Order: sequence, then C-alpha cells, then structure tokens
Amino acid sequence: MKEACYFHSEMVGKGFSLRTSSYNALIKGLLKKKRVIEARQLFEQMRTEGLVADQDIYSIFLDLNYNEGDMEMTLELCDETIEKCLVGKTHNEHK
Repeated sequence: MKEACYFHSEMVGKGFSLRTSSYNALIKGLLKKKRVIEARQLFEQMRTEGLVADQDIYSIFLDLNYNEGDMEMTLELCDETIEKCLVGKTHNEHK
C-alpha cells in the first residue's frame, strides 16, 4: 500500500491525471488498511476532479458519514450516487 500511495504522489506530481479505476483501487486499499482519513481525502480529491467513484465506494462513504452522524454529507452523497451511478448509468445504457 505504501508503494501505491508513493506511486500516486509521483504521478500527480509529474502532471499525470489519474483515472477513476486508479482512485477506486487506492481508496479500497486504504480502507482495507483502516486508513480512513487518507481514503476520505482521495475520495474528495476524486470528486473535486469530477470523477465518479464506483457504487461500492459511494456505499462505503455513505455508511461512514451516516455512522458519524453527518446527515448533510450522507444526503449529499446519496443524491450524488443516484445521479451519477444509477441515473447516469441507466441513461448511458439506453444510448
């Protein structure tokens, strides 16, 4: 995991843009190692860049925010999940 985080920092430092799959893998790895703060930072960075996490990532952060009592963020992520993972996916499948 340490190597993956270092590689991420190096790529970003050299101007490379990470793909959604890269972020998803890093976030899942950090969460597996119980490094929630770092995973949350990457998730927020991903959202800031306009990338859409997979449904598993959204579900994890929905649960985390709900369990922490942050209902505002829970509802925001719920709306975002519906818009970007469910509605957007259904819309793209009908094209």
